[in-house]
Amino acid sequence: EIVASEEVATALGRGITAEISILPRVGLMPRPTHVVDLRNTAINGTKTVLFEKGRGKIKELLIRSDSSNFFVDLEKDKEKIIYGTYNYYADISPHLQEIDAFEYNNIYTFKANDIEFSTEVVLKITASNVTFRNIFVKYELEESV
Repeated sequence: EIVASEEVATALGRGITAEISILPRVGLMPRPTHVVDLRNTAINGTKTVLFEKGRGKIKELLIRSDSSNFFVDLEKDKEKIIYGTYNYYADISPHLQEIDAFEYNNIYTFKANDIEFSTEVVLKITASNVTFRNIFVKYELEESV
């Protein structure tokens, strides 16, 4: 009787596995990588650099300029998580792990990484007649199937 019960359980298991394998796959695909790569871009006012809806992650954010006179506004899931001037972040970045702001050879660099978002992300830069050598954002965004 035990052997017969095991055979029935095995047969049932195969049937369930076969039925599960034919179910449609619904969900999210792996996160494709996207890049915003702006070079020698002049900003006079506020420029929206990135606006995406969905779930994802900013892997790298890099802003480089000959001027420190700019403001970074990064909002994820309707919450401002970076909101301040380059100089503000240059003052506190030695105490932060995921944000860095520094000057080297008269080039002002702002960096941030590993910022996950669930519903949307918006990056804006505000400046008055400032040319940015680089505004670079590398991010992943999940896509629905």
